[in-house]
Amino acid sequence: MALSGTITNVFRTGYDLRLIWSATQDTINNQSTVTARMYLRSLGSSYTISSTAVKYGATVIDGSSYPFSGAGLASLAGNQDKLLFTCSKVITHNDDGTRNFNLSGTFDINVDLSPYVGTITLANTLFTLDNIPRMSLITNFGNITMAGATQNLSVTTTSYSSTYNLDFTLKIGATTIATWNDIVANGGSQSHTLSLTSAQQDAIMGLIPNSTTATMVMSCQTQSSTTNIGTPTTLSATATVGTGIIPTLTSVTATEKATLGGISLGANRFLQTISDLILDITGATGIKGSTIAGYSINIAGRNYTTVKVDSTGGLNVTGTQALTATVTDSRGRTSSTVSTSLTFLAYTVPNISLFTVVRADTLTPFADNPIGTTAKINYNCSVSTVKPVSTELNTLTYSLESKLTTSGTYTNISSGAVTVPTITRVVTNATHTTYLVTGAYDFRLTITDKVGGVSKTDVTMALGKVAMSWGVDGIGVGKVITQGVLDVLGDSYFDGAIYNKGVDLFKLIYPVGAIYMSVVSTSPATLFGGAWAVWGTGRVPVGIDTAQTEFDTIEETGGAKTHALSIAELASHNHTQNAHSHLATTRTTSYASGTQSSWRCMSFVGTSNDYAQNVSTSSDTATNIATGSGTVHNNLQPYITCYMWKRTA
Repeated sequence: MALSGTITNVFRTGYDLRLIWSATQDTINNQSTVTARMYLRSLGSSYTISSTAVKYGATVIDGSSYPFSGAGLASLAGNQDKLLFTCSKVITHNDDGTRNFNLSGTFDINVDLSPYVGTITLANTLFTLDNIPRMSLITNFGNITMAGATQNLSVTTTSYSSTYNLDFTLKIGATTIATWNDIVANGGSQSHTLSLTSAQQDAIMGLIPNSTTATMVMSCQTQSSTTNIGTPTTLSATATVGTGIIPTLTSVTATEKATLGGISLGANRFLQTISDLILDITGATGIKGSTIAGYSINIAGRNYTTVKVDSTGGLNVTGTQALTATVTDSRGRTSSTVSTSLTFLAYTVPNISLFTVVRADTLTPFADNPIGTTAKINYNCSVSTVKPVSTELNTLTYSLESKLTTSGTYTNISSGAVTVPTITRVVTNATHTTYLVTGAYDFRLTITDKVGGVSKTDVTMALGKVAMSWGVDGIGVGKVITQGVLDVLGDSYFDGAIYNKGVDLFKLIYPVGAIYMSVVSTSPATLFGGAWAVWGTGRVPVGIDTAQTEFDTIEETGGAKTHALSIAELASHNHTQNAHSHLATTRTTSYASGTQSSWRCMSFVGTSNDYAQNVSTSSDTATNIATGSGTVHNNLQPYITCYMWKRTA
């Protein structure tokens, strides 16, 4: 056995033809690459060949012929080893790693070396290659799902000897997870069951905190006794994190953000719209190397995505509500849902359904009296019941105040607190009985509950009412007189004129010469009496201005709806002139010798220094192009129409 060899033919004294081969081996593919080189050699300084002709030859490796040719191949210097041709062939070994091959060659030298030499043959020779140790191959490696318990890895190998041992190594990237050594090969296809412990699976999952899969690489090193045969062969498979490997959380809780006026509703009990909840996920933990990446808390149709919610605000729900939560880890896996039941007690803000204040007699039974000096107060109010179990926890607190309408400060009349959520009562003020009939009074009822709800209502008790009252300086109509000579409360109706110091009141408002404007066509004569004329038809009024001649006289008129511009009123502008040309008659002028500093339209017609000027003339008319129509333009300012009358008498 060898990885090199030589075939030599000494075809004439001082000359030989030699075929030298060498081989490299591919253990994995069980192949040898044989390379053969053919040399023409001179065995002394005096042994030369001179030939430039084209020569032919061939090398045969394991039955494959590789021909060659070239000019001057037979030319040879003394002591020269001349390379004629190189070729290679890949030879596959037998399954057991053994292999023989045949090698031969020819060269048509065709030169006269006394005697003439034609074809040189290198005899077909059998060579035995070194055996290639056969590595066991992994032909199958099954995927696995990691669920925590011990997993069996299914591996199939093909071995070429029953004397081999196999060492298996499992890696994730560069990290070794497990090894299995000295497994006996059986010399053929063989299935292996390799156990992967839960700890080893945890190690794999710890390497993929952000993924649900990992690529496992199984390698198999073949050994003969303690000697490694070749390099390890490998095959990949996928390890998947089981669907049951999910993050966990302990609970989700809800507590009141602020106290409810000292009321304790008990665990997981809250008030509709009033309770402001703090929500908190506890015990959220990643699994098998993952970390928590997201949170979800749900209550009453709202979703929050943080581990803790510092304030939900009021929730407008009643009855039992489910508070749920989940967490999601860095692998995208979501935990099981944890849930807590919350109870929301119905709640409404304090309500005042009735609040009246009327004047009444001072003595029992406090009958209504429009000129009474006692205030009879009726009110009905309520607060929400807050009864989480059997005991009412809410309290109604009320405050009743009054003040003169013209005063800015309220005075307390009555106040108190009751635990019954609804009170209906008629209250008479026995302390302040002097609500003067000459004044109006404001009353305010305020109720609050224990959780901070507030309701407030104001009413006014009017002045004392009588058909007529007399005072020292005047008369009150519909009220007690408080001011002026005639103090009237309510609507007044008159059938006749109203005079002020002998003058009809309407003549003071609209004297002769006054202008009345309206968008209704009813004549002011019908409304106020007097004589009226339609005025300013189709015109706009302008304030008088003695400094301007156009506006210095009452009822002076002027202006126009339309106007045609005069030339003086036109803006400065240009006109376009029509295109035209000028033509002049021909004239000739000759100049004697000399110099001319400048000339135009000259053509040379004479000799020496004579020049002629040719000019053609004719007449043409230039016309400016007219534009515009000359029509009048609109001169109206923005306007709005109405009816106008002038009082004439």
